[in-house]
Amino acid sequence: MEDVTSSLNRQRSEDVVFLDFQKAFDKVPHQRLLLRLKSIGVIGNLLSWIGNWLGNREQRVVIKGCASSWQNVTSGVLQGSVLGPLLFVAYINDIDGDILCKTKKFADDTKLYSEVSSKSDSEKFQADLDKISSWSQGWQMLFNIDKCKVMHIGSSNQKFTYNLNGVELQEVSVERDLGIYIESSL
Repeated sequence: MEDVTSSLNRQRSEDVVFLDFQKAFDKVPHQRLLLRLKSIGVIGNLLSWIGNWLGNREQRVVIKGCASSWQNVTSGVLQGSVLGPLLFVAYINDIDGDILCKTKKFADDTKLYSEVSSKSDSEKFQADLDKISSWSQGWQMLFNIDKCKVMHIGSSNQKFTYNLNGVELQEVSVERDLGIYIESSL
């Protein structure tokens, strides 16, 4: 938030979009994750070990004693494990690869933010949102749009609207981020 407070100290406005992945840790496709790991230099025994750790899992559903057949698990990283969040971060690490706005990422929490003081600035911000949306579809990591929010910070903020996948994002004046409540009236 240092960047945001710096903008406010200069009497500028900031727009922040809080992004929420749909079932983030459950959706990471194993084969794509392994390709991503290989592309960032994870190779050999370590890559094989991670592949085995991910791939040797099955699941079934049991309701009132009636069980389905066992099915291979082909996506997801284990929540609650040490490795799960690291693998998730490795998978989404390039989500902001070709955007102009700033981002902050921590596990499955991602924020996109920028100074926005004109229609042109808001159009650039929207273009970056569109790029992130395209990335999410291409890498099979969709957003829960109902939980994605926009916050307009600064007394002179023009409060432009933004959309994700054609859906207008809800504006909030308070948002909980990593356990801390952030208010637009900073």
